Amino acid sequence: MEQMTNLEPQKLLEIFQSSISNIEGVRVRKMFGFPCAFFNDQMFMYLYHHGLVLRLNEADRAMSLEQGATPFAPKGGRGMREYVVMPDNIVGHQVELEQWIAQSLELVQGLKAKAKKRN
Repeated sequence: MEQMTNLEPQKLLEIFQSSISNIEGVRVRKMFGFPCAFFNDQMFMYLYHHGLVLRLNEADRAMSLEQGATPFAPKGGRGMREYVVMPDNIVGHQVELEQWIAQSLELVQGLKAKAKKRN
């Protein structure tokens, strides 16, 4: 079930942008019309409709779910296993959100860069 935030879309976008503004090596591009943050071509943070989505390892995912996050399921309930929609009480709290983003970034920094597709 996808969680929606009570934050205004513009405020959510501002939070997204300010959260990654000082992280070197992060690239932003759109996916399905929404901004996504990538490191080494691995997505770690995503705005989707009215939610802020993070990619987390299994332990962090479990902890986030205990704190109110919900599994990210963008297409008719089909979930993306490593991703959760963060709750407002975390998204609206800069210090706590930055800690979660750091966990997400740490996960993708440990992954190999995706191979470039040939055309």
